[in-house]
Amino acid sequence: MTIDLTPTELTLAEIYVITTTDNAVLFCTSHSENIIYDGDTYQAIPMSRGQISYHTNLQVDKVDISLGIVGVTVGDLSYSMFKIIRLGLLRNANVKIYLIDYVSLAEINLLFEGWITEGATYNKGIVTISVGSILDKLNDKFPKYIYSDKCNHQLYSTYCGLTKATYKVSSTIATSSTQLMIYSSVFAFSAPFA
Repeated sequence: MTIDLTPTELTLAEIYVITTTDNAVLFCTSHSENIIYDGDTYQAIPMSRGQISYHTNLQVDKVDISLGIVGVTVGDLSYSMFKIIRLGLLRNANVKIYLIDYVSLAEINLLFEGWITEGATYNKGIVTISVGSILDKLNDKFPKYIYSDKCNHQLYSTYCGLTKATYKVSSTIATSSTQLMIYSSVFAFSAPFA
């Protein structure tokens, strides 16, 4: 029996997929060079992560990730990381961390999946995000929107869904009219106040 004692180099790297709630996707890697996998280019950026804490009970699995990045380009728009954090674009973003053999690209393993729950911080070119597992979603306040007879949104705003033009009514008032019409059903009082 012969044992091969030739030293071999591990060709493993971590790749990260960060998907915002607006479906913008950031592909990056902590490897020293870009990695192309399944048609996507994972950009090499300086990054590090803390230890992934796994639990068998109902404690939240967590990991902290630091990225050395100053801005992101989405389509034709460029955003600084300061602006991305101020706008809350990373809030509730989905983060997947994979371990991949960057030479053969034959096997990929999911190390961790979670969501950015505590927001992100930016200091001196370093973005730090805390990522928690699905159990961390239990800390969210539900319901986010309360459905009631009173609407939560400003009339005709983006979230309202109504347009002014649809509810616009044009009419004229005759100049000879001196009497105001008040609908009695609006001002219906009970007997003691009549």
